[in-house]
Amino acid sequence: MVQPPASKRAATEEQMKALAERTKKAEEKLIAEKKAERSREKSRQVHIFRRAPVDSSSDRSSGSASMAALARQGLAGGDTMALDRVLHTTNNAVMAATARDITGPEAAQILSHICMALDKSPARAVVLSEWTRNLLLVHAGYLSGHPEDTRAVIGTRTAPRCARDDRSLRFSRQRPSWRPSTSVRPTFLPYRSCMGECKL
Repeated sequence: MVQPPASKRAATEEQMKALAERTKKAEEKLIAEKKAERSREKSRQVHIFRRAPVDSSSDRSSGSASMAALARQGLAGGDTMALDRVLHTTNNAVMAATARDITGPEAAQILSHICMALDKSPARAVVLSEWTRNLLLVHAGYLSGHPEDTRAVIGTRTAPRCARDDRSLRFSRQRPSWRPSTSVRPTFLPYRSCMGECKL
């Protein structure tokens, strides 16, 4: 077997070493870039979480921690579909955050819409009562301190139902309970033995 000259072998070895060094540098550079990208992604996720945490257990209508913006949009434009979308949220953390982010007058308007939603679909009472609880926990001071404004917004929704319930209550009180005047006694037919005389 013919051996290549020593100078050629040395040049080949130098080329191999240079190639190995270049490969190593490229790998180190790639690893450093991946680490930097990973740290940037992690810091961006932390920033997003601090700004608006998203709960993975929330339903499809809860895109952010607070739905106050969507509620304001629905109240400003009279968009009942937007308000229904807000009130379909079942996540308690989203409800509490939304209640904290809205103002007292907006809370009164949302409570008015809750009264309408309860009339339309009583099956949603559990979710709507949770919304009512969160709104009252935050805005009870405003609602009790401004009874005229609250009555003007909510009273128009609750007055017909209260009147209907009051009429039915008065009717049930006026209706006399039925009692028989005489005791009813069962009528018994006299017993007569056939003694074999009865023929079928």
